[in-house]
Amino acid sequence: MSSGPETRSAWLDQNYEKLLLVAALAGLLVSAAVLFLQVNRSRRLLADTDLDVPASLQRPVPPPDLDAVQEARAILASPTTSGERPRPMFMSKIRVTCVEEACGSPIEQEADRCPFCGTEQPEQAVFSTVNDGIPDVWKRQHGLDIYDPHLARRDLDGDGFTVREEFEAGTDPLDPESYPPIVYKLRVERIETTPFDFTYVSRQQLGEDDWRYQINQRATGRTFFRRLGETVDGYTLESYDEEHDHLVFRSGEQRITLRRGRIHDDHQRTVHFVLLVDGTRLSARIGQSFDIRESTYTVREIAADGTVRVTEPDAPDAHTVPRITDEERASLRHLLDGVPDPTLMEEEFIIPPQDYMRLPMRPRTDRPPGAPRPAPRPAPRPGPPGRPAPDLPLWGD
Repeated sequence: MSSGPETRSAWLDQNYEKLLLVAALAGLLVSAAVLFLQVNRSRRLLADTDLDVPASLQRPVPPPDLDAVQEARAILASPTTSGERPRPMFMSKIRVTCVEEACGSPIEQEADRCPFCGTEQPEQAVFSTVNDGIPDVWKRQHGLDIYDPHLARRDLDGDGFTVREEFEAGTDPLDPESYPPIVYKLRVERIETTPFDFTYVSRQQLGEDDWRYQINQRATGRTFFRRLGETVDGYTLESYDEEHDHLVFRSGEQRITLRRGRIHDDHQRTVHFVLLVDGTRLSARIGQSFDIRESTYTVREIAADGTVRVTEPDAPDAHTVPRITDEERASLRHLLDGVPDPTLMEEEFIIPPQDYMRLPMRPRTDRPPGAPRPAPRPAPRPGPPGRPAPDLPLWGD
């Protein structure tokens, strides 16, 4: 007799969610109908109502101030700003204080005018953003990037001179026909010393005023006996200093003093130059001339520190050619080998140390999906004497 209520209760337990959904839908439909009726009623009321504004509320509208509008439009057309320029990531702009004491606002270092008070700022004639010794003003005049840290060592026009060298010489870094004197790129690679070929050995008296001097030639091993005034292989025995036992040879304007039994080591010193632009090598001795790019230079002096002084025919001042440095030698080697100079190779993306993020370790992906994790690597088993212990591989080895 009690099966009926139990059946109804079971049916409600199985379908109560459906009943709730039906009730919710019915409520939504009723709400939508009521809302629709209210909207239609409001529309009819607005259409039947004639709104009259009282005369007390009617006020005349003054005409607009066109001068103020034109002034505002002029300000918007040419706003006061320091300009936009590209700058590297993670590099904040350098700011200085406005020169107007009443303003004192922080503005960009490159700003020509203060954006707050409009005061013109003095020109930064020597400031360099990357501190390379080349002012930003000069870089902007030639359209160069003031944020490039390697700009000073670049050759932008292919004439063999860096931007720094062109700046110091006052030439155009973008014009291949405008470059400093080519001698600025000349370096002393080495100095070769050639000893004098003759050696004064002794002198012999054959008569009262008849002295002969024994001279040995180092190249052939021959021995010559000559009096003063006689010649040997183009050199004339000019005079003899009895007090110091010196024999003087002369060939044209050149005089060579030989001491008895001593080899004259620095008779001929040959300077070997190298041109950093293209690796051209030149050699010259003191008094000799050489040509570089339609310019002629003469070797005048070889200093004790290895530098060489050269002069041009019409230039009164001499130019000192320094010795080549290790860095210049390495750059020249890269140039001749066709390999880019590693000192000018830039990183594509640089993050300052303070912006580093500690990333999580990436899990290994060489283990097949679903494969069990390998057991810890056991210690190697000792092998027989004279044989190495075996090494057990892991996943991916």
